[in-house]
Amino acid sequence: GVDEQFAFDPKRFRLRSDARRFEMGTPALAAVYTASAGLEIIEEVGLSVIRERIAGLVADLVERARAAGLEARVAPRPEDRSGIVRIEHRDPAGVVQHLMARSIICDHRLGAVRISPHFYNTTEDSEAVVAALSRL
Repeated sequence: GVDEQFAFDPKRFRLRSDARRFEMGTPALAAVYTASAGLEIIEEVGLSVIRERIAGLVADLVERARAAGLEARVAPRPEDRSGIVRIEHRDPAGVVQHLMARSIICDHRLGAVRISPHFYNTTEDSEAVVAALSRL
């Protein structure tokens, strides 16, 4: 979408004057290769297997969190849930920093810690995150 797409000049960024200014520009080739490898893994494992695995991990995480007295926010019916579990907390940003320092990768949104188990996670990961959250 810039006038001189291949100039790669970070000091001169000028959008095109026509509708092509909405184009994306040069693709990030390293990201394309990474995404391709990720898609190969997903195709090899299979979407239905991944969905089932994530559903099981989400159920396990919710059960552990609630048993520990944490407020886990998910859809009431398991079949309506996504791969995201929100754990309510008064300082979610601080909790995320605390967890990241312990190699637990998560994020925060609107008053909650956002945990997104994926097919490569384990129930031991759920146990570790709930144990860490319970101490905060």
